[in-house]
Amino acid sequence: MSSGPATWPTTPWPPPCRRSWTPSRNSRTRGRLSWPRCCSCWTCTPRVPSRRWERRCRPAGRRPHRTSRRPNPTSGRVPRSTVRSPAMSDVLLFAILPYLAMGIFFIMTIQRYRQRTFTYSSLSSQFLENKKHFWGSVPFHYGILFVLMLHLAGLFIPDVILSWNAEPMRLFVTEATGLAMAVITLVGLVNIVLRRVQVTTARTVTTTSDWIVYALLAVQVITGIGVALFHGWGSSWFATSLSPWLWSLLRLEPELGGVAALPWLVKAHIVNAWLVIGFFPFTRLVHVLVVPNPYLWRRTQVVVWNYDRKTIRSK
Repeated sequence: MSSGPATWPTTPWPPPCRRSWTPSRNSRTRGRLSWPRCCSCWTCTPRVPSRRWERRCRPAGRRPHRTSRRPNPTSGRVPRSTVRSPAMSDVLLFAILPYLAMGIFFIMTIQRYRQRTFTYSSLSSQFLENKKHFWGSVPFHYGILFVLMLHLAGLFIPDVILSWNAEPMRLFVTEATGLAMAVITLVGLVNIVLRRVQVTTARTVTTTSDWIVYALLAVQVITGIGVALFHGWGSSWFATSLSPWLWSLLRLEPELGGVAALPWLVKAHIVNAWLVIGFFPFTRLVHVLVVPNPYLWRRTQVVVWNYDRKTIRSK
């Protein structure tokens, strides 16, 4: 038997046989490849067995698979099949919602400051109850400030963050510290909510907007902890995926490629952050914008008590 190229009879396609077959080795061919016939037709079996004829019978009536078109690097046109448009949900959540939240934030914040200036306050209930207030307010503020600083560092100096994370030990310390501060924030928030529920005087002055903002903050902190636990090394992929997206929003050219590929838990964390920003002007969180900075350089204030504090506080 010759080893030249196999010849096929001029039989119209498709062949009558629909059974698949593969080359096999048996004792008759002494270990050489042979092509067992799946039927008696010559259409299914080449006349000369060869490795180059490793193929299968195509089912009748089925067209051959069409390969996807690839973009030609020499031409400026990209085939339409290779261009993927973002999903409508991604456009709504990551291209429209950010601008809507920021618009509400700036417009309502300025309007509230001009019309109701004296409402720019935390409306603190510390005078109503101080012990539980301390264990709620202090951990929450220290934790949330540190977490916000990490997020801002990933936004404004992403290259520095990436170079810092190049060392595995420094990356581990950064992630562990951020997770610890997030847990401290959650502990403080839980104490604040429990105080509002348990203390009657504090519950009386709590408004509906307070409960809404507590719920939003709880979702934000819990999803952030979940992201740190299940999608680690967030300080690195924040600098590479979310930072370019945020800067594209500032350029009014949203690029959704990086943020659309993120897991659903990260997306929930991002969407809830925009909800917090949009609801910000309607809450007591506006006191962040009017922090009493003169307290940092003014002279120390001396408070003199003229009565027995233990007797007064015990009543």
